[in-house]
This record gives sequence, C-alpha cells and structure tokens, in this order.
Amino acid sequence: MDYLRADYKRWINADSWTVERAILLLINAEILPKQNDNYDCGSPMTIREQSVYNQFMEIWPILESSLKYGGLKKLDKGCVGLWNDVNPIDFIRWAQLKGYAIPEELKIIGTATQSETVIYADIGNHAGTETKLLNQFDNEFKFSGLLKKPSGVDDWFEVIDAMTKDYYLQLGNSMPTKAQAWVRLCEKPPTGYGITANKDNMSLTMICILKPFSKRSFDRRWATYTAKSNHIETN
Repeated sequence: MDYLRADYKRWINADSWTVERAILLLINAEILPKQNDNYDCGSPMTIREQSVYNQFMEIWPILESSLKYGGLKKLDKGCVGLWNDVNPIDFIRWAQLKGYAIPEELKIIGTATQSETVIYADIGNHAGTETKLLNQFDNEFKFSGLLKKPSGVDDWFEVIDAMTKDYYLQLGNSMPTKAQAWVRLCEKPPTGYGITANKDNMSLTMICILKPFSKRSFDRRWATYTAKSNHIETN
C-alpha cells in the first residue's frame, strides 16, 4: 500500500478530524505504519513507510503540547491523545503557524500566516479564490467579500460573514440560502465566538452580548447583506 497518498477526497469535507488523521493528511499519508506489525511478520519497514512514521512522530509531540496548553483547541473533553477531534480549519492554521508545508489539497480550508485566501467574483459572477500576500504584522480583520458590507459593522455581521465564508469554501463555492444560513448558525456556528442557540432555534446568544439575536433580526439582515447590488448570488 502507498502510505504516502492520503485520500483527500474522503476527508476534505469532514466537520472534524482526529488528531491522528490531521497529522496524516498534513504529511500526505492515509495510514500510519506500525513498527511492531512489520517486525512481528519478520520484515522491517520499507523506506517510504519509515519516512511516514518518522514525520508523524516528529509532529505529534509538538501538536500534543499545543493541545495541552491551548495552542490548538480540541473539540472533545478529557485527556490529550491521538483520538481527540480537532476543527480542520483550526488545525491547518496551527500547522501554518508552526511552519509546516501544507498540501495543495488542504489549502482551500486554511489561511496562511502571512497570506490570506480571499474570495472574489468578476462581473460575470464567476467565483473563486486567490491568495494575497499580507504584511507579517497586518492584524486587520478581513471580511470575505461574499456579503454586502453594511455602513455599521457589528459583531453579528462578523459572525454571519464568517459562517458564510466557511459554508462557501466547504460546500464547493456555493452560497447558502437564508434558511441554510440560519440552520448553519444554529447548528455549526463559527468557532471562537461562544455562540449558542436556544431550544427552539429561534434566537442565538453570544458571550459578552446580553441581548439575544432573533431569527427575525437575522432575516432582515440577510435580506440586506444579499441584496441585488451584491455581486454574489445566493442559491
């Protein structure tokens, strides 16, 4: 088996990866070869298998430390291990920050430390992505360009824009409808904002913001953000 060929089509749209899977995808491998299995059969690892194993074992201690001390957030509770789940986008950003080479197949779901993947559309509504180099110390937040930016930008616009970008990139350059966007916010909101939905999914709350964000408010905003003057068309 060619251990140096990850099945990216299988894993690229997963909502989460185990730590083991994330490392394997980073080094373009599908299975981690096990030394004991090979030696028990009387044959040592091949050169390619040993290369995969060595790369994996070089990355794992660094990643383990980040998971323990907050450099990368794991999605489940309990002790740190290869079985933990991580957010693919968060993992790619962590890997870029650590200076690891990112396979081309994974770049669509990550943003580089000194570059930014931005979404654009030409006059003919042909959408795609491009990479812009940024200054190393450019900390200004960049919006996706998928939504019509209001004159007064608040935290909820930032959240809706982040959700829209995640949906657009993960669903093959496809904009969500109003219903899909609200369901996405309720069931899979962008990470890092502390958003929770109430029991009937008719409002959302965000940490440090006392007033709930209602479905009615979202509907009004979505109509404005996706107005005909916006160059990106919804489904």
